[in-house]
Amino acid sequence: MGGIPMLNLIMHDMSKFNPVEFINYAKYYKISKDNKDNFLKGWMHHQKRNKHHPEYWTTVGIFDWSNGSVPMPVVYVREWIADLQGASKEYTGSFDMNEWLKENIKRYDYCHQDTLFEFAFVLQELSYPVWLNEQAGALMYGK
Repeated sequence: MGGIPMLNLIMHDMSKFNPVEFINYAKYYKISKDNKDNFLKGWMHHQKRNKHHPEYWTTVGIFDWSNGSVPMPVVYVREWIADLQGASKEYTGSFDMNEWLKENIKRYDYCHQDTLFEFAFVLQELSYPVWLNEQAGALMYGK
């Protein structure tokens, strides 16, 4: 998959070396998974500092009108999918994301419609059967 600048690849996830993430992830993964707050502190920090995470582009505001999302630029959509492929390889041993997508595709329906469209488009480029049901505003898996 192309379309990701070299600088993005070099800087990808550098925030994991920030003490907020590094220490809290270490506490969670190496000391005790009982305290989920450790993981969440690191994870929330990570999401809001890395533009390839869809959570970066969303908000829960103090006003009803301020809840929502804005479009994620295509370069970050591509980086997000590369990140998902890397996670798939790490957790399943394979870059093939079919099973994961089938089970988890709905979790991203909170994203902006333009982001969902680009996400589905890039996944289709990679031969994954993902499409956007624009009427429902939801990602779908399968033909």
